Amino acid sequence: LSYKISNSITRPLQKLMDHFEVAGKGDFSLRMTVPSGDEIGKLARFFNRFMEQLGQYHSDLKQQIQVRQEAENSLRQSEQRYRSVMASAADPIITYDMEGRVTYFNPAFQQVFGWSLTECLGKKMDHFVPQENWPETIVMINAIKDGRILTATETKRFTKSGDIRHVSISGAVLRDHEQRLSGSVVILRDITETKKMTRQLMDIGDNVRQTIGQDLHDDLCPHLIGIGGLASALHATLKENGSEGVGLSGQIVGLIDDAATKARGLSRGLCPVHLVAYGLHSALGQLAEHTEMTARIRCTFNGDDSLNITDNTVATHLYYIVQEAVNNAVKHAGAAAIDISLGEEGDYLHLLITDDGHGIDEKGSGQVDKGMGMQIMKYRVQVIGAFLEIVSSRDKGTTIHIYMRKSEIHTAGETAGTAGAA
Repeated sequence: LSYKISNSITRPLQKLMDHFEVAGKGDFSLRMTVPSGDEIGKLARFFNRFMEQLGQYHSDLKQQIQVRQEAENSLRQSEQRYRSVMASAADPIITYDMEGRVTYFNPAFQQVFGWSLTECLGKKMDHFVPQENWPETIVMINAIKDGRILTATETKRFTKSGDIRHVSISGAVLRDHEQRLSGSVVILRDITETKKMTRQLMDIGDNVRQTIGQDLHDDLCPHLIGIGGLASALHATLKENGSEGVGLSGQIVGLIDDAATKARGLSRGLCPVHLVAYGLHSALGQLAEHTEMTARIRCTFNGDDSLNITDNTVATHLYYIVQEAVNNAVKHAGAAAIDISLGEEGDYLHLLITDDGHGIDEKGSGQVDKGMGMQIMKYRVQVIGAFLEIVSSRDKGTTIHIYMRKSEIHTAGETAGTAGAA
């Protein structure tokens, strides 16, 4: 009897242990037979419920693992495509983590700047930012950190050999698969050759402009003056003889004088002789006087006499920038007063042009537009390595600031001379 009782207990328990061992290997399908409502039966029912729940958990876990694996595979494929796109891109591309350490850059980056990924991976690239370009670099870094997309911002970067490259930077934040910030990606388009070509084209245009202006001054103006002298003599003769054509001849004399005056003004605008002979201060003063005389508005110039700009290239570009701004104010903004000033602010040369014209409206029409004149003004600013800021609002006039590092004025002249000689 005791053997039967013992066997009725030990056998179900052994079977239960065997089932647990099978379940431990991942098979949760086994169930216990519930013989009765005694303790063994209760234990069997508990085991069956436990196996059902465990089987369900196992099934759910497998499904979650599968979903996660598919997501990881998709992410891996996406990263591979992303890396393939960057690797094949013609422009240098570099990615950083949130601490500013390099996580990747493409072959184009190595080709342009000279560093290999092996020597830069996990390190910061502070050494390839020139000291003078850190202010705008910090602004760009903060813009990207704030989640803004950076587009075509011009600055300079060192190469491994110490050369300077002009670059146009675009960038944005990087996010992981859970949309958390994980770093940043920056594209550095090398525009060094483009800037050299732009400078050369500007120089060619300025040379043509000066040639035309010189021809007007040396040829057309004397020719008109000669015709004016003959017309005046004819007018005097007709007047002395009491001829009926005296009135008409007087009008002809007046028109010829006007034509000569306009030709001299056009010549002065195309070829500012004061700029070459006496410098930028004198040329801007003459421009202000000529504007007052021809446009019949108030136009003043105030300059720091101690500021001597001997760099002809920089002086020429600054003169034409002011000339374009003044023309815009007179012809498009209806200005009654224009003020021009040239001085220093710390390490910067500061050129300021203000007018009381109608400015621009919210849609961007008016004085400051996307016309050729404004684009050329911006190109000139970029060519000499300066910064342009335009502040304008409707019916409140326009203020134009041009800032240029004083340390770059001589360097810009040397670069221009080399480009021109080439």
